[in-house]
Amino acid sequence: MVADQFPMERYIVRVETETRPPDYLLKIDPVYYQIENDTFCPLNWDDRRFYGLNNAQHLAFKAALTEEFCIIQGPPGTGKTFLGLKIAHTLLKK
Repeated sequence: MVADQFPMERYIVRVETETRPPDYLLKIDPVYYQIENDTFCPLNWDDRRFYGLNNAQHLAFKAALTEEFCIIQGPPGTGKTFLGLKIAHTLLKK
């Protein structure tokens, strides 16, 4: 991997706080993209019930799919593993 393509270097070493969309979103139409056979507009992310997520998980799910770098943390029992599986499933389905 080329050093300038490693996203953590930008955020950890250079301490940049502004994130950008991941490469897979930059290569497609910025208004619509396909997630789990449904077309979602990034401005319309209100259907968290579809994924079985609470509010905090919903925000983390959105960040994980729309930002190049995202840290998901929390105490035991808050659904980090569940959320990670949902994110991985969504990325693999796409």
